[in-house]
Amino acid sequence: MGNCDNSNCTAAGTPNACCTGAGTGACNGTCNVFLSGGGSNSDCPGGFCTVGVQACPLCAADGKCHGGDNDDGACTPADSPINSNFPTSQDCPPPAGNNIGSLPIAFALTTGTKTMTSVDQANQPRSFCGFCRDINNQSSGCFAGDQTGACPDPKPAGPVSCNTNADCPAAYPDCVQRDPGAFGPAGGGAHTITETGSPAGDVSDGMGHASTLVSIFCIQPTFNATVDAAGDLPGPGAVSLPGTAQLVP
Repeated sequence: MGNCDNSNCTAAGTPNACCTGAGTGACNGTCNVFLSGGGSNSDCPGGFCTVGVQACPLCAADGKCHGGDNDDGACTPADSPINSNFPTSQDCPPPAGNNIGSLPIAFALTTGTKTMTSVDQANQPRSFCGFCRDINNQSSGCFAGDQTGACPDPKPAGPVSCNTNADCPAAYPDCVQRDPGAFGPAGGGAHTITETGSPAGDVSDGMGHASTLVSIFCIQPTFNATVDAAGDLPGPGAVSLPGTAQLVP
């Protein structure tokens, strides 16, 4: 099943009617759109209906968002395609209550070689990305910036990165990452992370040339218990982005 509108139906249809199938069903008064929390004809202006293709909130045929924090705002369909079967729109974000947060990450991409070497902190070996934490408080173990009531006061407004314990405030005296090593507990023995890029070379011919951009970086805690546990945050991250570089007029 896919996109459908009244013009694809076997009957003339009525305003806001949607197809029951992929262009072959009879028009009816019920919107067959998969929306979180259900859907109705009001979600399908002009008879436009997306079945099993686009997630809620929709960027519908009228060029407006239906649902989410930009409800009724202008939008461009399929401007952030995950793949051809899931044409989402960046203009129609989900409600803020569904947002688990965003993280500032400085990629500092290069086509050369990036290396990060761990250091042994006073309270943690093989630490790549230090953030101030209260590891000796068994009731919390909070990283600085966590606003949970159980965390020590005064609470910094956000995460506090550090190189040694001396960089940390008294309430969060330990410069550590979540687990030692790289990329989860299983990587606890890692001392070095290396990513090797590949330059495109001479692009003066105007042709596309394969290249790879790489980066190694530190990811701060999100203070969402599920996310931090799944991502082993705070800790190091790495990325390798193969692509094509081309010099165009």
